[in-house]
Formats: sequence, structure tokens, C-alpha cells
Amino acid sequence: MKFDTQVDSINTYNDNHQSVHKQSKRKYAQIICFILIVVMNLSAWIDLQGVFVELPIMISFIPEGWTIPSIVGLCLCAANIMPAIVTFLRWYQGKRFSEIPYIYIIIIIGIVSCCVLAFTWQKTTYLFGRERSLWLLGSVFTLCMLDSTSSLVFFDYMKRFRIRYLTAVFLGEGLTGVIPTLLLLLQGSGGEAICIQSNNDTTLEPTFTQPRFSVTIYMLLITSIIVASLIAFILLRWTNIVALADAAEPTKLNGSTLKTALDGGENSPMVPIVELFKPSKPMKHIPTSTFIFLLSLNTYNSFTKLNGSTLKTALDGGENSPMVPIIELFKPSKPMKHIPTSTFIFLLSLNTYNSFVLYGILPSLTTYSLLPYGQKVFYYFCLLNPLSYSISLLVSVKWSTLSVRMTIIGTIIGSIIAVFIIIIATQSPCPWWADTLHGALIMLAVWFVMTIIIAYLRITTGNLIKGEWLEEKGMFYFGITVQLGLFMGAVPMYLLINVFNMFIDRKPCQIYCVT
Repeated sequence: MKFDTQVDSINTYNDNHQSVHKQSKRKYAQIICFILIVVMNLSAWIDLQGVFVELPIMISFIPEGWTIPSIVGLCLCAANIMPAIVTFLRWYQGKRFSEIPYIYIIIIIGIVSCCVLAFTWQKTTYLFGRERSLWLLGSVFTLCMLDSTSSLVFFDYMKRFRIRYLTAVFLGEGLTGVIPTLLLLLQGSGGEAICIQSNNDTTLEPTFTQPRFSVTIYMLLITSIIVASLIAFILLRWTNIVALADAAEPTKLNGSTLKTALDGGENSPMVPIVELFKPSKPMKHIPTSTFIFLLSLNTYNSFTKLNGSTLKTALDGGENSPMVPIIELFKPSKPMKHIPTSTFIFLLSLNTYNSFVLYGILPSLTTYSLLPYGQKVFYYFCLLNPLSYSISLLVSVKWSTLSVRMTIIGTIIGSIIAVFIIIIATQSPCPWWADTLHGALIMLAVWFVMTIIIAYLRITTGNLIKGEWLEEKGMFYFGITVQLGLFMGAVPMYLLINVFNMFIDRKPCQIYCVT
């Protein structure tokens, strides 16, 4: 008896030690899985963000000048043909659709396009009566197709993970602005005009300052980050890190889902079904890798062998099937909150509008609302703007969702600030407080606050849909509204700037705003 007691004590100690070791191992796996998802999502927009933050340098050396942001916006709109094709394929293929191949395509072609852009961005071609940066625009258009599609497939991919990992997606998106900004700080400002008097007369001719390293080196650094994203995605797909972290979204247990899991394939759950049935601690005399203890109805004969044939028998029914329905093991302890369809549609509408403002209208007006205050102001904007996205993400970690009422209030405040920016842009080249320090500070603050508000609203809306909308296509439609808002804003802005010439730029070394 004494010997048995000692054995039981040793077994209890071993069980506790194994449990602590397993929990520690899972914790580290969860951290690694979170980091891999963040790195994978860097490839979503970091290439275009890199192009945007380089605009203060590039604008002075390309023929498009101040109109380049609106042209990039039009490229984004035209690139929506790719998300439209993916949407059609998703509808046509139904449950056979897998986003995995599209993620590989997005990342790999993004690597190639960034390399091409790095070496050809300054090359021009004479077309339609003027010099045009066809290589630059062609590379940007390709990146636009890839990045706009990533809004669909990357969010769609997250249906495979638990909701807490959605924050990793938004963190990755936030870093797509922060990392290019840090590289821009290392690069230093460039493209600022220095006016020098010509030898022949009294006219002034501009020369432009050079950064510490070239645009080519900058884009190659961006390319290396996208390569890291590809490696992260491969690790998520082809290692057991997701299973170790218990990061996969629990699968709804119906017949078709379980049979898919047993048969394998890209759409099967990332965690093996056997993991879901392991008891919290080993049962005496029964190997946990072979048997499961199922509580049967009024019977002690409750040991069922866990293999594919047994599970399929349980699904198909019959006298040899387990007596307790497998679905009972997965009932949630408390009912989940959910939003009605009307609220879901309203949230999508608000997200469309906020995307219309943040991604459609305002990016085309950055040059016209900031450059009248000096080249340095545009440079500092490119540094601060990505930081505003990161701040909105940090706020969302503490307050991950907002009520519909607060979302409406935030949208109204953001819209008022956006209207002010539009008014300033229409007054270019001589807006209020032009060429003054206080005017520059006001515009930087206005852009900073507006971006934080609308970006935060987008994150909270996505969290609310992910957490409380029951159907799995919710995040897919969320991604569609981003592209719809972009299209609704960018096309009219391109026409107003490039066709109707509603906005006027400044030429270097010329005097404006004489009072």
C-alpha cells in the first residue's frame, strides 16, 4: 500500500511537470505564431506604402510631379479588377475556394515588381505628347492589383485562426507604414529645391538635395521585407506551429466538415481533429494516442477507438457508432453575442464611407494640402502618417470595439476634419497660412488626428464584425467595402486633378502668395 502511494505521488508530480512544460511550450508557440502572422501581413501594403513615403524625393525627378498621388489612386481603382475576379471565383467555386494559392501569388509577384521598380523608377517614355514614367506606373499598377486583392484574401485567411489573432493582421498592416517610415528616417530628406542664380541672367534655377541612399536601395530593402513575409507564410502552412499554439479557429462539427478534416486538403482545419479530443490528463492503463474516454448514456463501456473509420461511422450513424453525439463536446459554455443583419449592413456602409475618405479622396490631395507649406512639411507628413495608424492600433488593443453610436460620432468628427483638408487643397498654391511655420504645424496636426480617428474606426468595425457576425464571410465583405470606398473616391479625384485641373501646383524657384 505504501509503495502504491509513492507511485501515485510520483505519477502526480510527473503529470504536473508535464502540464507546466506543455503550457510553457504552448505560450511560446502562441507568441511565435502571432509574430509570423504579423510578418506575413507586412507583404499586404508595405510596397505601396514604400512608394508613398518616397514621394517627397521622387516628385522632383518624375514628369508627373504633384499629380502622382492621384495617378496612383487611379491605378488602385483600375487594379480592383483583380479583387473582382477573386470575388467571382469565390462565388463560383463555393466551398472549394481556397485563398492559399492567391496569397502565394500576391507575395511572389510583389517581390518581382519591387525589384523592377527599384531599377526603373526614373526611366521615362514619350507617349501621348509628353514624357511619362511608364515603368514606375506599370510597377505601381501591378502592386496595386496585388495589394487590393490582399485586402480580401488575407482577411479571408484569418477565418482559420482564433479571433485574438486578428489583432496581428492589423498590427502587420500598421507596420507596413512604420517600417517604410523608419527607412525614410535613415535615408534622410531629399528632393528639396535649392534655387541658384543662373550665369546668363537673374533667373533662378532649382537643384535638388540628395538623400543618404538612393530610391533603388530603399526599394530593395522593402523587397527583402516581403521575402521575410513569404518565409513566415510558409512556416505557418508547413510547420506545426499553429497546432502547438492552439491558434486555429475551432471547427463547427458537422458531417461534411469532419469528413473534410479526415480526408485532408487545403480547406481542412489546421488543427488535427485528434487534438480536440485529447483529455486534460492521461487515463490510467489507456494510451491517450489510441483511445478517448466518452461518457455514454447509462453504460460503462465507453472507450472508443479514435481513427478515421470510427469517426466516419459516428457521422453516418449505426449501431456501432458512439452513443454520445460528438457535437456535445463542443457546445460553448455561454451563448455568443451576435449582431443583427441590419447592423452588419450598416457597419459595412460606414466602413465604405470611411474608406472613401481615408483611401479614396485624401491621398490624392496630400501634395496640394501640404507642399504649399514647404517640402519639409511633406517629408514630415510621410514620417507621421504611418505613426498615426500605429497609434490607432495601440488604442484598439485596449478598446477593441466601439458601439454603433460611438462609431457614428467618430465618423462625423473625422468627416469634419477631412472637409477642412479638402478646402485647404482647393486653395493651392496659396492656401491659408501658406509658407508659415504655424500653418505647417496646423496641417500636420490635422492630418495626424484625422488619420488616427478614421483608421481606429476601421479597426473597431472589423473586430466587431469578426467577433459578433455569425457567418464566416463577414471579413470577406469587410475587405470588399475597403476597395469599394477607394474606388468611389479615387476616380473622381483623378478627373478633378488631371482632367479638369481643379487643383494647382507650385513650380520650384517661383514666388507665390505675395501680400
